[in-house]
Order: sequence, then structure tokens, then C-alpha cells
Amino acid sequence: MLTKLFCIVAMTLLATCSFAQRGFTVELLPTSIDITDRQFYIDSVIDNRITRDNIGEAHVGMNNTTMPVVFGRSFAKTMKFYFDITTKRNESMTPLIAVINELRVYEKVYAMKERGVADVSIVFCKLESGKLKAVAQTFSNQESGGRDVTMAHGRRIDLAMRQCLKQLHATNWKETPGAPLIIGGRWRPIDDAHNILKTSGKVYGTYASLNELRSNTPTNTERVIVPTADAGDLLLLRVESTGKKLIEPYGFCDGDDLYINTLFYNGYKVKGSFAKVEVVGPYMAWTDDYRSDSQAGLAAGLGFSGQAASDRSAIVLDLRTGLITPLRPESMSRILEGEPQLLKEYLKGRVSDPQAQLSFIRRFNELHPDL
Repeated sequence: MLTKLFCIVAMTLLATCSFAQRGFTVELLPTSIDITDRQFYIDSVIDNRITRDNIGEAHVGMNNTTMPVVFGRSFAKTMKFYFDITTKRNESMTPLIAVINELRVYEKVYAMKERGVADVSIVFCKLESGKLKAVAQTFSNQESGGRDVTMAHGRRIDLAMRQCLKQLHATNWKETPGAPLIIGGRWRPIDDAHNILKTSGKVYGTYASLNELRSNTPTNTERVIVPTADAGDLLLLRVESTGKKLIEPYGFCDGDDLYINTLFYNGYKVKGSFAKVEVVGPYMAWTDDYRSDSQAGLAAGLGFSGQAASDRSAIVLDLRTGLITPLRPESMSRILEGEPQLLKEYLKGRVSDPQAQLSFIRRFNELHPDL
């Protein structure tokens, strides 16, 4: 029995290490875009993403092991080839530059199904006197489901990219003088009203994506029932008019407080569970029972329940990158490295209590209040 148990553990760990080393490769298969009277082509691409070593995460294998998603070639070559095919050059057309602020895929994992998502954000620019002039800001969120959504990430990226090109075509880009664009490797709100951290009033409604949350633009403003709960408890939210439980949205705002769908970082919870954000700032934070995919896979392989592989953690959402992670010594050190005194205090105390960790995030946000 012990030998069998050892073999299961060894095989699980070996598979996890193997996946982590390789990454899951996505290939784009571009075709010419069907836009009537198209007067532009994409001449070049600027990678303005914050996280550049991958384009997201996928769940692979029987244990749903998390692994990074990458293109078969470099990001720059993949994008250049894609636009060369989709927006074939014609000398009578205007050359534009695509500044890619976000291109990210991820998956929502349920007990019996999965949902795959691609988020793409592109600013299209003219080049005047050596300076970038933004003429159109575009964003597309593509989502589809099935038993295994990992293999369809390339198709969803393609759909999102095409949607951004169609949004560009629908604007008055040719006559727009354009606003100066400075490349800085981070998401920037259009104005304070579209900045969840600086707005004078948070808009009530549900967010379909991270972009809607940070830009204070929920697409659905239906009234939602928010039950009374103790601090740290997860909430099941329901639409007031129908009683239907909210399952898919990225998050929700009741006009004051923010709530994040646990499905976007912990697919093993009861679907439709929302965590109330306790710390608001460039780093949003709250507490929850966090379970990684490797923990879940190992627990399943050994016949343990899900809770046996869980522990109460402080969870942090980086508004700039969209990454949601538990606060561990290494992740906390990365966040605090720009504030040596805070980092020294944290390391000296070896802080592990989730509420104490939240206090460090709160103090960091006070020093860096904007995105």
C-alpha cells in the first residue's frame, strides 16, 4: 500500500514538473479579414504588455495542472505575421501601429465543464514626426466552453484580434488627430471616471472582465441581492429580478464594495462564490481558502477531500497585470521590493497571518495609490 501511495505521489509531482518546464504552445492560423473598404494595414507591432514571458495559463492533464501558455515563435514575430496576413498591405492604404497592452488567455474550471477566455486590448496609432498618436483604443473579450477548452485558445485569440480590428474600422480613425501615446508597460485609464481607484463614484453592476473592473465600466447594471455575511465569508450573489445565481461574471460592485468571483483563481469552489475585497488599491486583497491546481490534483490522486488541500490565505489581485495569487513570502517580497523599509519590517516579523499580510498591502497601496 505504501509503495503504491509513493508511486502516485511521485508520478503526480513528475507530471507537474514536466508541464511547468514545457509550457503549452498555441499557434495562430491567420486569414485575411473581411472588412469592406478597409483603408489601413498594420505596419508594425509594439509589445506593451506587463507580463511578457507567457500569454496566460492553461489547465492540462487529468489533474488539471496549471502551466504557462506561449506562442510557438516569439510574441513579436507571431503578431507581425498575424497582421501581415489579416491586414494585407496595399500601397493606397494608411500604415498603422498596433500597441498591444494586453493579450491573455485563461480558463474557468468547473466540476464537469470548462470555459476558456481570451482578453485582448490594442491601441492603434499613427506615427507622426517620430511620435505615436493613438487614434483608436479597442478591447475584446472572447469566451467559449466545452469539455476541454485548452485547444481552442488560438481560435479565441484570433476572434478577439479580429474584433479589435473591426472596432478600429468602425471609428473615425482617419480623421482623428490622435492623442500622444507614451509606451510605459502598464495599463492606463482614459480619465479619473474610468479609473476604479480615482473615480468619484463606483458604477453599480457586474463586471464581465478585469478591464471592466479597473475602468469602472460594468456592462450589466441589473440589481443584485448581496446577502449579509461575516468578514471573510464567501457570498452567493443572485439577480434580484429572477433569483438566478451569478456564476460567470469576473466581479461585482454594489456602488461601494467590490467582489471578485473565486472561479478566476480557485475553480474548486462552489461555482458562483464571490469574495469581498478587503483592501482596495493597485493591489486588491482579501482572504480565502486557496487551493492550487497541483494541490487539488495530488489530493484527488490520494483520495482526499478538497478541503484537506486548502489553507486560509491572503489573496492579491494586481490590477495592472490581472494576476491573482496567494500571498507567500516570495510574492510579498516582490510587491514590497520598491519599499525597503516595509520589506525589512515584513521579513523581520516573518508575517504569515492573512490579516497581518493585508495590512502590509494596505500600507503599500497608501504609498502608491494609483495605477
